[in-house]
Amino acid sequence: MRITALKALFGFLLLLPAGGHAQTGSASAPAPTIPKDPLIYFYNSRLDGLGQNVQNAAGAVANGQVFDTQLANLEVVSRLATDRLFSSGRRAALARIESSRNWRAICSRLETIKRRTLPSAIQQPEWQRQIDALKAQVAAAQSTAASATEQLKTIADLLEEVGNAQGAIEAGKFLQDRKFADITTTDLRVAAKLQEAIGNIGTLLNGIAAQAKPASARSAAEQMKVDLAKAEIDHLKALIQIEEKRSDGEHDVKDLLTAIENTLLCVRTASGGWECKLQFTDGSGNVTTEDLSAAEEIGATLERLRGQPFKLKAVVYLLENVAALEARGDMPVRIAELRAAIEDRRFAVRRDAIMARTYEQILLTGAQRIATYYRGGVKPETLAQFANALATAGLIPTIALK
Repeated sequence: MRITALKALFGFLLLLPAGGHAQTGSASAPAPTIPKDPLIYFYNSRLDGLGQNVQNAAGAVANGQVFDTQLANLEVVSRLATDRLFSSGRRAALARIESSRNWRAICSRLETIKRRTLPSAIQQPEWQRQIDALKAQVAAAQSTAASATEQLKTIADLLEEVGNAQGAIEAGKFLQDRKFADITTTDLRVAAKLQEAIGNIGTLLNGIAAQAKPASARSAAEQMKVDLAKAEIDHLKALIQIEEKRSDGEHDVKDLLTAIENTLLCVRTASGGWECKLQFTDGSGNVTTEDLSAAEEIGATLERLRGQPFKLKAVVYLLENVAALEARGDMPVRIAELRAAIEDRRFAVRRDAIMARTYEQILLTGAQRIATYYRGGVKPETLAQFANALATAGLIPTIALK
C-alpha cells in the first residue's frame, strides 16, 4: 500500500508544471508550462565528476597554472643542462692542459683558438656589409618606434612595449660602432642576428600600434594579438642579451690571447714547425727576448729560469693565462647555444599559454554552467529522507486511533 502511494507521488512530481502546482481542468486542456524550464532530473555522480573536471581543467588553463608548471620544469632542465656543460668543459680543459707538455703543443693550441676566435682580413668586407645593413634596420626600427610612441601616448600598456623594444634597438646602435680591429667572429654572427631581430621588432611595433585602443575596449582576439606581440618582443630581447653575453665571453678569450702573445711569440716555419720566443719585462720596464726551443718541456724551462725571478714570474703568468684560455675555450659559444635553445622553448610555452588562455576564457563560462547543472538534481539521500517523512506522516493517524 505504502509503495503504491510513493509511486503515485513520484509520478505526480514528474507531471508538475513549471509553476509547481497540480494541473486542473479537463483532461484535454494543455498543461500550462514556462518555455525552456527543464524537467525534474535525478543526480548523476559520474556526470557531476565529469562536469567538475571540465571546469577545473578550463580554469587551470585560463589562469596559466598548466603553463607555469611547464616553465618551472623547463627551468630545472636548464640548470641541469648548464651544470653538465660546465662539468664537461672542465674535464676537457684539464685534459688539454695535461696534454700540453712542451711549447710546440701550446703554440698549436693557440693557433687553433685564434683561427676560431679572431676574424681574418678577408672577413672585413663582410663585417662592413653586416654593419651597413644593421644601420638601415636600426634606423627603420627607430622611426617605427617614434611613430608608435606618438600613436600610443594615452595607452600605457602598449606604450610600455615601445620602451622595451628600444632596448634591442640600442644594442644594435652599440654594435654598429665597433671597429673591425676590436671584433671577434662572434660579432659577425651577432650582427646578422640583430638585423633579423630588429626587423621583426619593427613589424611587431606596427602591429601593436594598429591596436591603439584601451585594454577594456579590445576584444579577446585583439588582446591575444597584443599579448603575442609583447611576448615576442621579450623573446627577441632575451635572444639579443644572450648574443651580447656570448660576444663578451669571446672578447675575454681575445684579451687572454693578447696577454699570452705579449709573453710568447709563436711563428710557423716553412717546414710546418714552430719558432718560439719569450718576451720578458724587467723591473725597469725594459723588454728582453729569449729564443725558446719548441720541443723543450715546460717543466725544463721553469727549472732553467729558477735563478731569474722576473723571467720565471713572466712564464708562470703566461702559463696561468694559457690555463684560463683553455678553461674558457669555446664555453661562451656552447653556453649561448644552450641558452638560446632554452629561450626558444620558453617562448613556445608562453605563446601557447597566451593562445590557450584566450580560448579557455571564452569557453570557461560554458564549462562553469555545465558543472553547475550536473551538480544539481534530486539526490538519493534526498529521496530517502522524503520517503521516510512520508512513512512517518502515514503512521501518525494509525497511532492516534489505537
